[in-house]
Amino acid sequence: MRLSGLASFLIVLASALGSLSCVTEEIPGASEGSHRFEGILLENTCGATAVPAQELIEMDVQLRRDSTLAVWRPQSSPMLLGTISDAGDWRIRIASTVGITGADPLTGAPGCSLDQVETIQFAADPESDAPRYVGTTRVQFVPTLGSNCANTLAIVGGPFAELPCELEYELTSEPIDEIFDEPVDEPVDDSGDANDGSSS
Repeated sequence: MRLSGLASFLIVLASALGSLSCVTEEIPGASEGSHRFEGILLENTCGATAVPAQELIEMDVQLRRDSTLAVWRPQSSPMLLGTISDAGDWRIRIASTVGITGADPLTGAPGCSLDQVETIQFAADPESDAPRYVGTTRVQFVPTLGSNCANTLAIVGGPFAELPCELEYELTSEPIDEIFDEPVDEPVDDSGDANDGSSS
């Protein structure tokens, strides 16, 4: 029993997103540039057996904003929405529920499911003249209300070192060339026949 792949960097489960983020087909806001985000694992309190997290991670992302609306637009994942504070702090939150074990067929005792919440937070690096960002991404696993996850703990032979548990990465970014082409407004041609105005 392990969560291989469930907690790698910025996993997006489009079927169950949190209240502060959502998948959208529109492209709101104006581009703040594209960035390569890199992360270094700071801690994994879940344990490597349950969540084999990578030590180093990276993702190319276009950042967009519309006033206090944050837009996180990865190159190969669905776009997410979040918030930007008055101080310029970006926050994206992704939430889902992960089923681990089913209910006991004999006793009817509930199985284990975990609420998985990832929070990406970053702000402009005050020590850099270039548009670079620093922050963290944190993935938390919390037993869903009413579920029973006691048998998933390492102390009784399960994979989790502890529950609740979390992963945390330190994030830094570097500006890169735009990863998406920006739409260009086509000029309107108003010199057609309607304005020709010639009379016989």
